[in-house]
Amino acid sequence: MIEWYDGFNTFIDLEEHLSRARRLQKQRDPSAATWELIKGLHNVHSDESSWQRGAHALYELFLEQRLPREALTVAWYLNDVDAMNALLDHVGFEDRARTWSGQANLGLILAADERKHHGRAAAAFESAGMLVHAAVSYESAQRMHEARALWSRLAHRLETEVDDAYAAGLCSFNLARTAQTQGEAEAAFDATVSAVHHLEEAADHFESIGQRERAFDCYHVLIAVGGLTRTFEHVLEGSVNAIRILREDNLKHHALRLYQQTLDQAEAAAEYAAAATLAREMTEYARAQGLTAVADHALSRQARAWAKLAAHHSEQRAPTELIHAALHASLLAHAELGQYASVAHQYARLAETSTNPRKQQIYRRAHERTAGAKDVPAPPADPYLGQHHPPPEVWFDDLIEWEAAGSASARCASIILDPAGVDDRTTRRSAVLGRLAALAAETTPREATYALEVLANHLAPIGLYAVLPALEKLYEHAEPGVRVAAVRALGRHSYKRSFVTLERAVLDADGAVQQAAVEEIRRQRFEHAFDPLARIYRQSEHQPARLAALHALGQIDLREAHELLFGALEHGTLEESTAATQALAATRSRRFLETARGALKSASPELQEALRNVARQRGDVL
Repeated sequence: MIEWYDGFNTFIDLEEHLSRARRLQKQRDPSAATWELIKGLHNVHSDESSWQRGAHALYELFLEQRLPREALTVAWYLNDVDAMNALLDHVGFEDRARTWSGQANLGLILAADERKHHGRAAAAFESAGMLVHAAVSYESAQRMHEARALWSRLAHRLETEVDDAYAAGLCSFNLARTAQTQGEAEAAFDATVSAVHHLEEAADHFESIGQRERAFDCYHVLIAVGGLTRTFEHVLEGSVNAIRILREDNLKHHALRLYQQTLDQAEAAAEYAAAATLAREMTEYARAQGLTAVADHALSRQARAWAKLAAHHSEQRAPTELIHAALHASLLAHAELGQYASVAHQYARLAETSTNPRKQQIYRRAHERTAGAKDVPAPPADPYLGQHHPPPEVWFDDLIEWEAAGSASARCASIILDPAGVDDRTTRRSAVLGRLAALAAETTPREATYALEVLANHLAPIGLYAVLPALEKLYEHAEPGVRVAAVRALGRHSYKRSFVTLERAVLDADGAVQQAAVEEIRRQRFEHAFDPLARIYRQSEHQPARLAALHALGQIDLREAHELLFGALEHGTLEESTAATQALAATRSRRFLETARGALKSASPELQEALRNVARQRGDVL
């Protein structure tokens, strides 16, 4: 066991700490030497050669003090396979499994041995009772039969023992995937039905409690379910709801890219009615965002989808009314684009398919008037759209989070051993310090509260979504000091999920925790924080939190944020009106003037004066 140190305020060069540590080690004081090195390693921005020397020295000190888990943590950062392997007999199944899996994922061993390492990791995870981790490792080892068996065990457990619809839905999806690879069609179908049921239930629950980002994950998995089963119904359900959430969170780039992907999937599945409807929605949304090129491209896709739908109806001998409705919609879209040759073609098709002589004559005359016209080129796909990049495989990641149950040491281990972050040295170093702090907190009988506060401080600068569960668990601690540290750390993470705990904390029984939460709410100024900040202002019973939300909203450059503040100016209490004025006066947004000028036309005299007052404070004129 080592005493732990909160060394964020050290300014001594790492090399100086390393020299002091070596002197202390020669004096046979390894504990003091360890302390000195850890203080130096808090400088996570040091050059790599210095940090590596310090890490090597720390590894040796941990060995000397018989602290194998701590030594193994440092060996992971160093990517030193020999140093890792020397410790495996001295650590438990979980750390052995993480080591074998990490060596394979990071490419530290021969490619021919990677499957073997994943298989070893799976067996060790299973021995540790970590069935999710084991199943994922079996899949990495391409041992699908064993993975399928574990997903089946987990699915049964979640159905009968655990009240968690989201975890049950993810597990059922994994069972469906692996059962399908084993040719078990009936088992795959049953698991798919279960997955859809649980995911829809979980999405409804998450939306009802304001955790739309978690509902988004449910819809993302529904899209994957549709892809697995080639059932466009699930793709459409997941996509429409995911797009809705992206739009509500003002993530227009992502919403438009998902529109584009869903259109491609609809056309590939010959679901032309859905494609046309989606393209129409995409057109209207792009126009509302002022993206003319994207709107024109979506309108072109709309015209094409309506034409394909009309042809499909004709092939299926559908009622004439359906064919004509699709042709009319296609005609109007082509006309709006200036593609009059296509308009002429649609009039000809209407004349051919109509059974009403009078309408036939009208369509023929319209065709004659537009015959010989030429189409302007179809608007190309706007590079602005780019390609939709789906979220991570939450059917693995979120189940791993569920199984880790907020363990800080586990979350930091996954960051250190994640190949996607291997080049982010600063984050990996912070994760090393975080894991060492977590291990110390787990084994420190004295001053446990202080150790957990230090742990929260070490998790704060990591900044990754992966550490949120650990901070949420720390917030559950009985000691107010630990809860304050957890709230402060959560405020450093720009994720909507952070608000779940911050909103709880403003109602905490301890005043210091409440104050910390209010201060952190005021600092949340990223764009997709608009929704939770607006919810706090509209629904919270804690007035300081409501005022903090107003101040934060003033720093978000969105029309919706400005309009909400205008409402506070006109209808809020004196405190709220003052806070809104200060927030708008302090913002550097140029969009404020545009929104304010639009609002002046219908604003009350009181609001007009308030807006002009804000503009004067900004040095602007309305």
